[in-house]
Amino acid sequence: MDDPSILLEDDAIKIIINPYGKDRDQFGNGFQALMEFLKNGQISDTYTESLKEEITEVKESEEWRRRYMKLFIRDRENIELGKEIGEKIGKEIGKEIGKEIGELSVGIRMLKRNEEIANEEVAEILGCDTAVIQKMRDLIQAHPDWEAEQIASELVEAEFESIDC
Repeated sequence: MDDPSILLEDDAIKIIINPYGKDRDQFGNGFQALMEFLKNGQISDTYTESLKEEITEVKESEEWRRRYMKLFIRDRENIELGKEIGEKIGKEIGKEIGKEIGELSVGIRMLKRNEEIANEEVAEILGCDTAVIQKMRDLIQAHPDWEAEQIASELVEAEFESIDC
């Protein structure tokens, strides 16, 4: 029975057959023969006999083994390539975030040292939007015991896509 609510999330279409099912009588003899073949390899008609021959041929075929091994090797290479690409992207994103935290930390230190400095002045020095500077002030007030880097990290984590700096 088809159950579309079961998602395997691998973009593959799978047919799962339970040869031990109880409702086989509603299907024809050919289906029942196929289920017996899947269960125990029992050949009971020309179709299951041809299946057995095909399976034997595939198992004994050097060509099929070569194809399978090529696919297996290619899959492993693609997995490794994916890991390398992911690592490279992760490092680039990490550097970008680190640079952003460093730049924001400068502004946070300025605001901590001189509470009278205007948001516009800090924004001009850092090249940030004044709304970002105000968020810095809000975080400094909310967390006076935090270091500049902690506040910058919090700001980046909360606003990374929208920080205009």
